[in-house]
Amino acid sequence: ANPETAPILLRMAGAIARDLNYEIECLQVLLVPRHTVPSEMPVETQVSRRLLKQAERIGARDGISVHTQIRVAHDVADAVLDVIRDRHINLLVMGWKGRSFTPDRIFGDTVDTLLRQASCDTIAIKFAPKALGKSPAPLNRWLVPMSGGPNAKQAISFLPALVGLSPHPDIHLCQVFAPEESQPDKMTLQEAQGFLQEALDCPTIVTPLFSSSVAEATIELSGQLGADAIVLGASRKGFLQQAIEGNIPNAIVRGCRCTTVLFRSAQS
Repeated sequence: ANPETAPILLRMAGAIARDLNYEIECLQVLLVPRHTVPSEMPVETQVSRRLLKQAERIGARDGISVHTQIRVAHDVADAVLDVIRDRHINLLVMGWKGRSFTPDRIFGDTVDTLLRQASCDTIAIKFAPKALGKSPAPLNRWLVPMSGGPNAKQAISFLPALVGLSPHPDIHLCQVFAPEESQPDKMTLQEAQGFLQEALDCPTIVTPLFSSSVAEATIELSGQLGADAIVLGASRKGFLQQAIEGNIPNAIVRGCRCTTVLFRSAQS
């Protein structure tokens, strides 16, 4: 949807597609008013076709099958869900702006709906301003908070593909433990570190943190490291309750200035 973020979003999707031997389905949704019939509404597609042609060129360059389509719809999320069903999509990769101003929404109307309802794995990426533009800063320093849940663990499996885009990557794995834990269980951190050390030829550093606030400890470490990107897991269950009680991924997104990769597993 956004010409500014499309190139880097396509590069990330392409890296994952190469790693998993996937094809890419690029979708452009053109919105029309609710009182109209989408199939009967005349729309201008020149800009959309130019954006999709860019995706086709990237696919041809990297040897990846890229399919493109334009859909006219009343709602972006509904159109995406239709494509996921019709095209049997395994993984949804999308960008998002950041915060929501709707009380019962955490990440925004479209992203919240897709995190709740998409039947496939989902990656939503919020790009920091420094990662965009004509001379974008590379995503070299990656921070991955681990919680032991399925989303954080599965997000690790996508890291080798994404980190492959970085010229000089290093990865920092962290987990926040209660201050009173004298002998915390570091098994989750050690398993993730072992997997990444086998898959990647770059430094992978483990950092246990002790704090009563997961979000505050993670944000502080992100600042200390000068992280370029942070990878978070998000559940699609109980979003309204999370909004009331305090959503940890949302708090981290708001507190960090780096690029944020939000992962939600289809099984979560």
